[in-house]
Amino acid sequence: MAVLVRDPESEDLVIRELARSAASSLPEASPLFRALSALEEIALPSDGERKLEDVIERLADSALPEVAIQGFWHLYRFHSAEARRIVADNGAVVRKLAEHTDSERYRVIAEVLMCLGSSPHAVANLIDQGDGKVPAEAKDVVWAEVLRACSDDSALAAEARRHLYRKGRKFDTLPAVAEVLEQHGLSARELDISKWAARGLSNKHIAMELNLSVRTVEGHLYRAFAKLGLRDRTGLNALELA
Repeated sequence: MAVLVRDPESEDLVIRELARSAASSLPEASPLFRALSALEEIALPSDGERKLEDVIERLADSALPEVAIQGFWHLYRFHSAEARRIVADNGAVVRKLAEHTDSERYRVIAEVLMCLGSSPHAVANLIDQGDGKVPAEAKDVVWAEVLRACSDDSALAAEARRHLYRKGRKFDTLPAVAEVLEQHGLSARELDISKWAARGLSNKHIAMELNLSVRTVEGHLYRAFAKLGLRDRTGLNALELA
């Protein structure tokens, strides 16, 4: 179950069967059974309605602090906006879990979770002041939270967008980031044209490739530059969009 929570793409049937066998051999009232059943609801698809508040309560009460924090982290990254709201509202629970773990990794993950819902500058400072301790996997989520909380014309929002678009990364399987970019990031056309521009193509060449007018290409690039906080296309080189 721990593997499934760490990797939502993992669908190992052997792990599933082991988890279910372990749960079936335990008394329902036992802490381990409660922890396993909570992890199963988080990690595996379910046809029924999930009571996430109950899942969080069972994890906090029954699982090891590290397992509970990882479960909360999985809920925030991969589940619905409602799940993210519930996790963000349980900062006191996460803080208590963090106090009972000796793992530096999970203390930092807990700190990230506790910062959710804070001011965008406070969240961004978590990376700046983290002395490299914030795991790479958490930085994208942190920057997405910054972008979600910022106004469109904010310099901090532009910094968040530059981080999230750098090196052409994709977040299709990470809803906590993908949903923010869909609402506050570049439009699909702005991103597409920016990638062409990053490859060194002129506006005229891009217009020919995409069957658009040069004026349309210029307009999309102008809006993309504004969102990314760039003066011109030379700034696209550092993002390695292509």
